[in-house]
Amino acid sequence: PDNIYIRRKDETPVLLDFGAARHAVGGKSKSLSVVVKDGYAPAEQYETHGNQGPWTDIYALGAVIYRAIAGEAPTQATSRIIAVAKRQADPLRPARDIGKNGYSELFLKAIDHALAVVESDRPQSTREWREEFVEKSSKLPTPTMQQHDAARTNNEKNFINKEIQINKSPENTDTNESTVYSAWVNRHLFFFFLFILTSIIVIAVTHRW
Repeated sequence: PDNIYIRRKDETPVLLDFGAARHAVGGKSKSLSVVVKDGYAPAEQYETHGNQGPWTDIYALGAVIYRAIAGEAPTQATSRIIAVAKRQADPLRPARDIGKNGYSELFLKAIDHALAVVESDRPQSTREWREEFVEKSSKLPTPTMQQHDAARTNNEKNFINKEIQINKSPENTDTNESTVYSAWVNRHLFFFFLFILTSIIVIAVTHRW
């Protein structure tokens, strides 16, 4: 939460100093200095060569939402990983228990999934995690590229056919004929006035007007 700033102008949130930015600066190397926030950092961030990725930031986002629900930060990840290693119960109280009277089970399960101790047990991408907040029955199928191309081709064919029908219509034929005739008249008038102007110039030069 300390890294979330609210703009005064439009009250939109800005997230600063997150792990993905440090990875980009570090290039291909995953050797990073340890900069963590207890309760919001997963176990892999406590390691110099930890396996960090989208799942790392998903843990942090889940922790922020957990804080908003519970009123306190989640249990520190190191304490949780030690308990799991000793085959003890996870000391973190699930969001499903804390927020069951005020939030949907679907929402709380997504938060608990994001806060899984082991990184491979969490959602591996933001798209995967986002889908967990939506009821399966309400999910709309995503069109494939083939379906998109087919729809585009059909739209183009319909447009071309419509243009052909317009050009073949009697009204359009009359319009084209009148347009051609107007162009013919204008062209001949231009040459006629050009001839008159040239004749006047020749006569003026000859008689020295």
